[in-house]
Amino acid sequence: MKKSFSYLFFIIFILLSCTKDQANVPIFSYSLSNNKIEKLILNSLHHKEIIAFHYLHPTDTVKNVDLRYHIEKDILMVNSDTFLPTKKMYNSKSLDFKIYQLKSNKSHGRSLVFNAQYGLLANLALGADYLFLKDSLSETENKVIFKKYFRVK
Repeated sequence: MKKSFSYLFFIIFILLSCTKDQANVPIFSYSLSNNKIEKLILNSLHHKEIIAFHYLHPTDTVKNVDLRYHIEKDILMVNSDTFLPTKKMYNSKSLDFKIYQLKSNKSHGRSLVFNAQYGLLANLALGADYLFLKDSLSETENKVIFKKYFRVK
């Protein structure tokens, strides 16, 4: 009987530790165009084939971002837009991020820098570049990251 409880405990521990859901994680959204910092809350839910990332603005629902990552297809969905992976990567000190671009290039190019464990790191678009970080940065550090890694002028 004691052995059965040990196995049951071990299985429950493995199942609980494998869920990577994130709840109420503070995110700092940095805009390069106007040097504005917005605070968001990240909630993510891992399903069998999809990881849903919900970036919530505390007062303005228009600024909320809902992103779905299809694990097997390796695509991102934001509203009705589909983003496909490119061969480009951004390697941070601890994680590797893929760069995704719009499936159909509409009026302008838009890329997302994404990692399934972290979520969205950056939105790169003409005049609308944003970093999504879990740590606070100064305005200078923000610009250095964009210029160094994303070649934004």
